[in-house]
Amino acid sequence: MPDIGAFLVCGTASWMFFSGWASYRCGLRNSINAQMVYCTIGILVEVLSLSALGIRFGIHAAAGRRVQGVACVVLFLGLVAVFVTSVVGPLHLADYSFDHGFRDWARSEADISAIREWTGQVQVGVSGNVAESEWPLSVVTLRPQGVYLHEEAAGHRYVALWWGGGHIGRRELVVGSPDMEIPSRQTVLAVEAGVFVERYP
Repeated sequence: MPDIGAFLVCGTASWMFFSGWASYRCGLRNSINAQMVYCTIGILVEVLSLSALGIRFGIHAAAGRRVQGVACVVLFLGLVAVFVTSVVGPLHLADYSFDHGFRDWARSEADISAIREWTGQVQVGVSGNVAESEWPLSVVTLRPQGVYLHEEAAGHRYVALWWGGGHIGRRELVVGSPDMEIPSRQTVLAVEAGVFVERYP
C-alpha cells in the first residue's frame, strides 16, 4: 500500500496546481507568464501521475493483486477527470481563477478616478490607440501593453488597458463612467460601477 500512498500524494499535488489557487495568486500580481509556468508544472505532474498509475496497474494486474489494482484504476480515473476538467473541459479553472485575481489586482492597484479624469481629457479623435507618451501616471504605473480609447455615438467615452495577447490570451481593464453598463458575458467581472475586467481567448 505505500505505492498507493505515493500516488495519492502525486494526485493531490496535481489537484493543488489545478485547483485555481496558484492561478489566482498570479492574477493578483497580474502575471500571465507566472500562470503559464504554474500550469505547465501542473500538467507535467498530472501526466507523470497518470503514467505511474498506468504502469503500476499493469504490475498489480500481472501479479494478481486485485485490491491494489482496483485502487489504481480509481485513482487513475480521478486524475483523468481532474485533467479534463481543469485543462480541456468547459470550466477552464485556471483561467477563471486568474480572472478573479486580476479583478482584485485592479481593485487594489488602479486609480480609477484618475484614469476617468484623464479619459475625459485625452484627444485621439473618435476612437483609437493612445500613444504611450500620452499616458498619465495612473496608467503608466499599471504597465499595460496598450491603451485604447473608445467613444460611442452618444459621446460617452471609456478606455481599455490591455495585457497579454497571442496564444496566451488577452486581459483588459475597462474604465468608463459610473453609469456605463457592464456586459453580462461570462468572461467579464465587475470591479466597481462602470469598471470591469474581461478575458479574450
